[in-house]
Amino acid sequence: MMLNILKTKKPYEQEAKALYAQCLSTVRRPWFYTDCGLPDTMEARFDLLLLHVFLLIDRNLSDAKTADSEALNQALFDIMFKDMDQTLREMGIGDMGVPKRMRKMMTGFNGRMHAYHDAIDTLDNANDSAPLRAVIKRNIYADNADESFVSILTDYALEQREHLKGILYRDLLTTTPLFTERSS
Repeated sequence: MMLNILKTKKPYEQEAKALYAQCLSTVRRPWFYTDCGLPDTMEARFDLLLLHVFLLIDRNLSDAKTADSEALNQALFDIMFKDMDQTLREMGIGDMGVPKRMRKMMTGFNGRMHAYHDAIDTLDNANDSAPLRAVIKRNIYADNADESFVSILTDYALEQREHLKGILYRDLLTTTPLFTERSS
């Protein structure tokens, strides 16, 4: 009980946990694996999770880059990688292997966030979704997908981005589900 005094509460930790939980539940929807042609693998789920986390980060920064939005995005990142660490350990990855895999995942996260950001900038400035399609194809489908699947997932990402833009920042935590369902 006395040790709780020593713990510092991280800003937006609870909020980030709630948002991350919504991202996780969204990537578990069967629609992605049936209608979008994604393999139901850890790698595909990770890449799909990163797309949804990006959409939230993009949403959080769309109003204005504030200390609050940056703190929430950092908390979301921290929660996600804390969960990834725990998941790797539960899968039986040893203490020596976890840091190596975490570095690889963080590098992947960083690269994908920059690629999505650049693609969204092109979309916003030139109304061209081709770069986003290319990024989704390369990152999520590893360049070997049926173009119709890439189109479906790109359209979904654009719809979700517009949907999230319509949610006021203060309402992000009370909107459930945060990501809309897509029917076949």
